[in-house]
Order: sequence, then structure tokens, then C-alpha cells
Amino acid sequence: MATYQAPEVQATLTKLEETDLLEFVDDSIKYLKGMQVPFLSKYRDRFGSALWIVPCREYIIDLCQRTLRHTTVTSPLDQFKQDLADVPEVLSVAIFARRQELVKCLTQLVFT
Repeated sequence: MATYQAPEVQATLTKLEETDLLEFVDDSIKYLKGMQVPFLSKYRDRFGSALWIVPCREYIIDLCQRTLRHTTVTSPLDQFKQDLADVPEVLSVAIFARRQELVKCLTQLVFT
């Protein structure tokens, strides 16, 4: 994702309800695993338009990859939060909670 879009993407994500954001993170991880998720039809109303859905999804995937590159499986939550200091806390906690699944998924992507 282009760095010039990060503030706009973050602003869009912070406008979502917490439950919608967590569901969006889950769907982004499903998408990363190769599953089909109807992002545009599912989230158009929640985002207010379809304009920022794909950039937000890619941003979340980039965050997952970035944190896994800079931390280990045994890293505490505080280290994840420090690495993701520029994102909403609920987002860093959601990524932290799914880190084992993300490690497995991203490792499979690299070796296939």
C-alpha cells in the first residue's frame, strides 16, 4: 500500500464500529488465506462507499505481515502494540490474537 494513503485508510478504519472492524480484520485474514469474501457488497454500507474497502483490506494485510516480520511468536502484546503504535489499539490486539494463524498462513504462502 502506498504510504500516502495510510492516514486516509486509518481515518476510514477508525470510523468503523469496533465489531465491524474486528469482522473486517477476520474477513481480511480469510481473504489472505485464499477464501472468497464479498467485501464490496458486505461492507459498502458500513464504510459509506466502496472507495476505501480494498485499500483498507490491503492495509490490514500489510500490518499483519509487518508485525510478523518484526516480532516473534512468543512476543508479548506490548511489543505488538509498540510495532503498531500508529494504528487503533483494537486492530493491534486483533492481529495479536490471530498471530499463530497468520504465521501458518503466511508460511504456506511463501512455500507454495
